[in-house]
Amino acid sequence: EGAPPHWQPQTAVLPMDLNGAPIELMGEQGLGDELFFLRFLPALKSRGATVTYRVGNDRLLSLLAPWVTGGLLDQLVAHNAPRQDGALRLLAGDLPFALGARDYPPALKLQPTPQAMARLVQKLPSLERNPQRPRLGLTWRAGTMQSATGFGTNRWLCKQMPLTQLLEVLRPLDVDVVVLQRNPQPEELLAIERALGAHRCLDASAIDQDLEELLALLSSVDSLVGVSNTNVHLMAAMG
Repeated sequence: EGAPPHWQPQTAVLPMDLNGAPIELMGEQGLGDELFFLRFLPALKSRGATVTYRVGNDRLLSLLAPWVTGGLLDQLVAHNAPRQDGALRLLAGDLPFALGARDYPPALKLQPTPQAMARLVQKLPSLERNPQRPRLGLTWRAGTMQSATGFGTNRWLCKQMPLTQLLEVLRPLDVDVVVLQRNPQPEELLAIERALGAHRCLDASAIDQDLEELLALLSSVDSLVGVSNTNVHLMAAMG
Protein backbone atom coordinates (compact mmCIF):
# COMPACT_ATOMS: atom_id res chain seq x y z
CA GLU A 1 0.00 0.00 0.00
CA GLY A 2 1.37 3.40 -0.97
CA ALA A 3 4.09 1.92 -3.20
CA PRO A 4 4.73 3.69 -6.54
CA PRO A 5 3.21 2.02 -9.63
CA HIS A 6 6.65 0.97 -10.94
CA TRP A 7 7.63 -0.76 -7.68
CA GLN A 8 8.86 -4.31 -8.07
CA PRO A 9 9.55 -6.83 -5.26
CA GLN A 10 13.25 -7.28 -4.51
CA THR A 11 12.73 -10.93 -3.50
CA ALA A 12 12.85 -13.60 -6.18
CA VAL A 13 10.29 -16.42 -6.20
CA LEU A 14 12.12 -19.63 -5.29
CA PRO A 15 12.06 -22.67 -7.60
CA MET A 16 10.17 -25.76 -6.49
CA ASP A 17 13.35 -27.88 -6.38
CA LEU A 18 16.17 -26.19 -4.47
CA ASN A 19 18.36 -29.32 -4.58
CA GLY A 20 20.29 -28.63 -1.38
CA ALA A 21 20.86 -24.94 -2.11
CA PRO A 22 22.07 -23.08 1.00
CA ILE A 23 19.65 -20.42 2.20
CA GLU A 24 20.38 -18.04 5.04
CA LEU A 25 17.03 -17.02 6.48
CA MET A 26 17.28 -13.83 8.52
CA GLY A 27 15.00 -12.96 11.41
CA GLU A 28 13.66 -9.42 11.45
CA GLN A 29 11.00 -7.20 13.02
CA GLY A 30 9.92 -8.36 16.51
CA LEU A 31 10.15 -11.68 18.34
CA GLY A 32 6.51 -12.46 17.59
CA ASP A 33 7.00 -11.66 13.91
CA GLU A 34 9.91 -14.08 13.71
CA LEU A 35 7.85 -16.86 15.28
CA PHE A 36 4.97 -16.08 12.95
CA PHE A 37 6.91 -16.21 9.68
CA LEU A 38 8.83 -19.35 10.65
CA ARG A 39 5.61 -21.30 10.09
CA PHE A 40 6.65 -21.30 6.42
CA LEU A 41 9.92 -23.11 7.24
CA PRO A 42 8.62 -26.66 6.51
CA ALA A 43 7.53 -25.54 3.03
CA LEU A 44 11.05 -24.22 2.41
CA LYS A 45 12.65 -27.42 3.69
CA SER A 46 10.31 -29.53 1.57
CA ARG A 47 11.89 -28.01 -1.54
CA GLY A 48 15.27 -29.41 -0.53
CA ALA A 49 16.92 -26.26 0.81
CA THR A 50 19.71 -26.33 3.37
CA VAL A 51 18.54 -23.68 5.81
CA THR A 52 20.53 -21.60 8.25
CA TYR A 53 18.42 -19.32 10.43
CA ARG A 54 20.01 -16.12 11.71
CA VAL A 55 17.85 -14.95 14.60
CA GLY A 56 16.87 -11.31 14.75
CA ASN A 57 17.02 -11.50 18.54
CA ASP A 58 19.48 -13.82 20.32
CA ARG A 59 16.89 -14.62 22.98
CA LEU A 60 15.41 -17.04 20.43
CA LEU A 61 18.52 -19.22 20.23
CA SER A 62 17.77 -21.60 23.10
CA LEU A 63 14.04 -21.61 22.38
CA LEU A 64 14.48 -22.68 18.74
CA ALA A 65 17.35 -25.12 19.34
CA PRO A 66 14.99 -28.16 19.28
CA TRP A 67 14.13 -27.31 15.68
CA VAL A 68 17.75 -28.09 14.72
CA THR A 69 17.74 -31.50 16.40
CA GLY A 70 14.29 -32.11 14.90
CA GLY A 71 15.46 -31.37 11.36
CA LEU A 72 13.42 -28.21 10.74
CA LEU A 73 16.66 -26.20 10.60
CA ASP A 74 20.12 -27.23 9.52
CA GLN A 75 21.82 -24.50 11.49
CA LEU A 76 20.84 -21.80 13.99
CA VAL A 77 23.16 -18.82 14.45
CA ALA A 78 23.27 -15.62 16.47
CA HIS A 79 22.30 -12.28 15.04
CA ASN A 80 25.88 -11.07 14.63
CA ALA A 81 27.43 -14.39 13.52
CA PRO A 82 29.62 -14.32 10.38
CA ARG A 83 27.62 -14.48 7.18
CA GLN A 84 27.51 -17.71 5.24
CA ASP A 85 29.42 -17.47 1.96
CA GLY A 86 27.52 -18.52 -1.14
CA ALA A 87 24.12 -18.71 0.55
CA LEU A 88 21.02 -16.97 -0.73
CA ARG A 89 20.03 -14.48 1.97
CA LEU A 90 16.29 -14.11 2.54
CA LEU A 91 14.35 -12.07 5.10
CA ALA A 92 11.95 -14.16 7.19
CA GLY A 93 9.14 -11.73 6.41
CA ASP A 94 9.66 -12.31 2.66
CA LEU A 95 9.38 -16.08 2.96
CA PRO A 96 5.65 -16.33 2.06
CA PHE A 97 6.24 -14.28 -1.11
CA ALA A 98 9.36 -16.25 -2.06
CA LEU A 99 7.41 -19.52 -1.73
CA GLY A 100 4.36 -18.22 -3.57
CA ALA A 101 2.24 -19.07 -0.52
CA ARG A 102 -1.51 -18.74 -0.87
CA ASP A 103 -2.50 -19.55 2.70
CA TYR A 104 -1.04 -19.64 6.21
CA PRO A 105 0.05 -22.98 7.70
CA PRO A 106 -0.28 -23.59 11.46
CA ALA A 107 2.34 -22.24 13.84
CA LEU A 108 5.34 -24.47 14.44
CA LYS A 109 5.14 -26.32 17.73
CA LEU A 110 7.04 -25.41 20.88
CA GLN A 111 6.77 -27.02 24.30
CA PRO A 112 8.21 -25.87 27.65
CA THR A 113 11.05 -27.93 29.06
CA PRO A 114 10.94 -29.43 32.57
CA GLN A 115 14.06 -27.42 33.41
CA ALA A 116 12.38 -24.14 32.45
CA MET A 117 9.26 -25.08 34.41
CA ALA A 118 11.38 -25.83 37.49
CA ARG A 119 13.14 -22.45 37.25
CA LEU A 120 9.78 -20.74 36.85
CA VAL A 121 8.25 -22.37 39.93
CA GLN A 122 11.27 -21.28 41.96
CA LYS A 123 10.56 -17.68 40.95
CA LEU A 124 6.75 -17.95 41.26
CA PRO A 125 5.96 -20.69 43.83
CA SER A 126 2.24 -19.90 43.72
CA LEU A 127 2.04 -21.43 40.25
CA GLU A 128 2.25 -24.89 41.84
CA ARG A 129 -0.97 -24.36 43.75
CA ASN A 130 -4.24 -25.36 42.16
CA PRO A 131 -6.05 -22.09 41.44
CA GLN A 132 -9.65 -21.65 42.56
CA ARG A 133 -10.45 -19.95 39.27
CA PRO A 134 -9.13 -20.18 35.68
CA ARG A 135 -5.95 -18.24 35.06
CA LEU A 136 -6.03 -15.50 32.45
CA GLY A 137 -2.77 -14.05 31.13
CA LEU A 138 -2.95 -10.27 30.63
CA THR A 139 -1.02 -7.74 28.54
CA TRP A 140 -2.17 -4.37 27.27
CA ARG A 141 0.86 -2.92 25.51
CA ALA A 142 3.50 -4.13 23.03
CA GLY A 143 6.55 -2.67 21.31
CA THR A 144 8.30 0.54 22.24
CA MET A 145 7.28 4.17 22.03
CA GLN A 146 9.72 4.85 19.24
CA SER A 147 9.05 6.39 15.84
CA ALA A 148 9.44 3.96 12.96
CA THR A 149 11.72 5.32 10.24
CA GLY A 150 10.58 5.21 6.66
CA PHE A 151 6.86 5.04 7.41
CA GLY A 152 5.96 8.69 7.74
CA THR A 153 5.76 10.78 10.88
CA ASN A 154 2.75 9.24 12.63
CA ARG A 155 3.66 5.55 12.78
CA TRP A 156 5.01 4.16 16.04
CA LEU A 157 6.47 0.80 16.99
CA CYS A 158 3.90 0.43 19.74
CA LYS A 159 0.35 -0.82 20.19
CA GLN A 160 -1.76 -0.40 23.29
CA MET A 161 -5.27 -0.97 24.55
CA PRO A 162 -6.82 1.14 27.34
CA LEU A 163 -6.16 -0.73 30.57
CA THR A 164 -9.09 0.94 32.39
CA GLN A 165 -11.60 -0.28 29.81
CA LEU A 166 -10.03 -3.71 29.73
CA LEU A 167 -10.37 -4.03 33.50
CA GLU A 168 -14.06 -3.13 33.24
CA VAL A 169 -14.49 -6.17 30.99
CA LEU A 170 -12.49 -8.44 33.32
CA ARG A 171 -14.01 -7.27 36.62
CA PRO A 172 -17.16 -9.49 36.55
CA LEU A 173 -15.34 -12.58 35.23
CA ASP A 174 -14.56 -15.36 37.68
CA VAL A 175 -10.86 -15.57 36.77
CA ASP A 176 -7.46 -14.97 38.31
CA VAL A 177 -5.23 -12.62 36.32
CA VAL A 178 -1.55 -13.28 35.62
CA VAL A 179 0.12 -10.02 34.58
CA LEU A 180 2.48 -10.74 31.69
CA GLN A 181 3.04 -7.14 30.68
CA ARG A 182 6.67 -6.16 30.07
CA ASN A 183 7.74 -3.23 32.25
CA PRO A 184 4.35 -2.35 33.76
CA GLN A 185 4.12 0.96 35.57
CA PRO A 186 3.48 0.82 39.36
CA GLU A 187 0.22 2.74 38.91
CA GLU A 188 -0.93 0.17 36.34
CA LEU A 189 -0.35 -2.74 38.74
CA LEU A 190 -2.16 -0.81 41.45
CA ALA A 191 -5.11 -0.18 39.13
CA ILE A 192 -5.38 -3.92 38.41
CA GLU A 193 -5.37 -4.81 42.10
CA ARG A 194 -7.99 -2.16 42.87
CA ALA A 195 -10.25 -3.28 40.04
CA LEU A 196 -9.99 -7.05 40.55
CA GLY A 197 -8.71 -7.52 44.10
CA ALA A 198 -5.15 -8.36 45.08
CA HIS A 199 -6.12 -11.99 45.81
CA ARG A 200 -6.99 -12.45 42.13
CA CYS A 201 -3.74 -10.99 40.72
CA LEU A 202 -0.28 -12.47 40.18
CA ASP A 203 2.46 -10.17 38.91
CA ALA A 204 4.60 -12.30 36.57
CA SER A 205 5.91 -9.36 34.56
CA ALA A 206 9.52 -10.14 35.50
CA ILE A 207 9.36 -13.39 33.49
CA ASP A 208 10.26 -11.73 30.23
CA GLN A 209 13.90 -12.09 29.22
CA ASP A 210 14.12 -15.91 29.31
CA LEU A 211 11.78 -17.10 26.55
CA GLU A 212 11.89 -20.71 27.76
CA GLU A 213 10.59 -19.58 31.16
CA LEU A 214 8.01 -17.38 29.46
CA LEU A 215 6.80 -20.38 27.44
CA ALA A 216 6.52 -22.38 30.67
CA LEU A 217 4.58 -19.53 32.27
CA LEU A 218 2.16 -19.35 29.34
CA SER A 219 1.58 -23.10 29.58
CA SER A 220 0.26 -22.53 33.11
CA VAL A 221 -2.50 -20.10 32.09
CA ASP A 222 -5.85 -21.17 30.69
CA SER A 223 -6.20 -18.30 28.24
CA LEU A 224 -4.71 -15.00 27.20
CA VAL A 225 -6.08 -11.53 26.55
CA GLY A 226 -4.21 -8.52 25.23
CA VAL A 227 -2.63 -6.95 22.18
CA SER A 228 -0.76 -9.04 19.63
CA ASN A 229 2.76 -9.64 20.93
CA THR A 230 5.30 -12.39 21.58
CA ASN A 231 2.98 -14.01 24.15
CA VAL A 232 0.28 -14.51 21.53
CA HIS A 233 2.67 -16.24 19.12
CA LEU A 234 4.10 -18.45 21.87
CA MET A 235 0.57 -19.51 22.84
CA ALA A 236 -0.12 -20.35 19.19
CA ALA A 237 3.05 -22.45 19.14
CA MET A 238 1.65 -24.50 22.04
CA GLY A 239 -1.60 -25.06 20.15
